[in-house]
Amino acid sequence: MVKRDTSFLLLFWLRRSAGIFLLLWEPVLIALLFWSWTSSAASQKFTLLFLIIWCFPIAFSILRAPRQHQRVEALRMSMGEVPLFSKQPAYDVAALPVPVTLTMKLSRGTYLFFAVFWLLMLGTVLVFQTPSFLARQILWQFIAGWLMLGALVLGLCVLAFYQRIEVTSESLMVQHGWRRGRIPWTEARLFAVINLNEQELSRANAYELSSARTILRWTHAAVGSGFVLSPGDREEYKRLLEELRAFIRIKTGLMVRDLQ
Repeated sequence: MVKRDTSFLLLFWLRRSAGIFLLLWEPVLIALLFWSWTSSAASQKFTLLFLIIWCFPIAFSILRAPRQHQRVEALRMSMGEVPLFSKQPAYDVAALPVPVTLTMKLSRGTYLFFAVFWLLMLGTVLVFQTPSFLARQILWQFIAGWLMLGALVLGLCVLAFYQRIEVTSESLMVQHGWRRGRIPWTEARLFAVINLNEQELSRANAYELSSARTILRWTHAAVGSGFVLSPGDREEYKRLLEELRAFIRIKTGLMVRDLQ
């Protein structure tokens, strides 16, 4: 038996609640738009239309995503019935120089791109709303709040996309953001390929190694230029990830299950 993914349950209900909340706001925004059509300025109409148009796809996207998580969790709890993955790693040799550490994080270019985008969004809002902010004497408070929100969003993205994998002859350690876990090879019970993206179910983008007490997941898909890798050579990084699959197979004796 492997550990149940309790964090998934919390994430599931948070996403469901957020999606329902956005859908409930749609009729309120539409009613507000019609009610204030003759009295509101063009910038206010534009803002309401923007929110109405974008709330629908965002809400449905949020509501649809947990279904794949549900399927994966159901398979994990009946792992004896999970089919084997079609692309099994080698089971006799692994050219992985242990100990080894693999890291992935956002690049400085990504920070710069986000900063420019966030400031452009601020400038767009100020073009339409500066007179209103000045009349209410909240211009500088709004700017400060917008910059603080941008810093918070960027910080969360940095944590969400940070990955560190440490492989030794005794165990595997994986860190995602602030979450960090370690599994000794002798305690591993499930080795599986996993995909939590409902839009690309045919693509194996992550792997999982689980024990009765710990769940480790790491990104296995190719990453773009917005990330910095260690080792720095992308081909070498991809090769080591492939060798890691074989190394896990040899150390645990587990074949790769298909949780997609």
